[in-house]
Amino acid sequence: GPRITLFKFQPQPGTKLSVLSKLELEISQAIKSSKVRIIPHIPNTAFSGVEVPNSKSQMVRYHSVLEKMPRTPDLVVPLGVDIHGKLAYMDLARMPHLLVAGTTGSGKSVFINQLIASLLYKHTPRTLRLSLVDPKQSEFYFYQGLPHLREDVITDMTWTADLIDGIVQEMEHRYSLFKTRGIRSIDEYNQVSPDILPFYVFIVDEFSDMMGAYKKPRGQNHPIEHGIVRIAQKARAVGIHLILATQSPRADVMTGLIRDNVPSRISFSVADRIASQIILKQNGAENLLGNGDMLYKPVGQQEPIRVQSPFISNTQIKKLTDFFKSQGS
Repeated sequence: GPRITLFKFQPQPGTKLSVLSKLELEISQAIKSSKVRIIPHIPNTAFSGVEVPNSKSQMVRYHSVLEKMPRTPDLVVPLGVDIHGKLAYMDLARMPHLLVAGTTGSGKSVFINQLIASLLYKHTPRTLRLSLVDPKQSEFYFYQGLPHLREDVITDMTWTADLIDGIVQEMEHRYSLFKTRGIRSIDEYNQVSPDILPFYVFIVDEFSDMMGAYKKPRGQNHPIEHGIVRIAQKARAVGIHLILATQSPRADVMTGLIRDNVPSRISFSVADRIASQIILKQNGAENLLGNGDMLYKPVGQQEPIRVQSPFISNTQIKKLTDFFKSQGS
């Protein structure tokens, strides 16, 4: 891979796999390398694995990934390059919602920007609508005025409960349209209806700020948590998808209800094993290298895939958004 090499090995007979995961520090010291990650069992093989940082890293640039991206369905976007040097991508329609975690400098915000850019390359405002929440007021300012936006980029967290309620209403409205036509999915609807329903992607750059803006009433559900869970349970069929990112993967932010209902995960480098357990339900993210090194764990997959996310610069984002703004709606 661009930054990691995977070494496979067969443990001696009788070796407990749980013992292997405790040897990371010893192996790091022996090979004079930092951030070694052990895979006790590589799925569908008889091997275990050790992921070791390369002595020379290769930067994965966004335009090089985009050029290799095949023509794909509507919500397929690139993830980056895996440890075998192959293009990795994900389908938001299958996920259908995503939790993202990573500390400052891990590459989380760059990943979200390249995800938005990939969606913009494939969609006009007629086929895609976006809602962007930016508590830090520094990540999504390029997108202000973009014709794909359902509303202005939201920076005031006291508005987000109303936004969630609006998404729930949109979801119920779409289901009522489907019911009158005897249709079960957005793809079927758009094939038979002259009025296309756009895909709707809701992206939050710092979910902890959004949760922290509201107190949980005693004996009641947290207003943000309740709305997120309701959307996550029903919105896939109507083309509404959630991407919730945070640099603080704590249990009071990514609650049990949210984690149960938002099944797909991406983790960049996190502070410790506790944070890795919360986002991935396993160790490993604490040993990532930062700068776009990530573990991708889609719904239904036991072991995460290690991927190097591509780098997209602010200059590229500005050129892209300026172009779409000049096109109008």
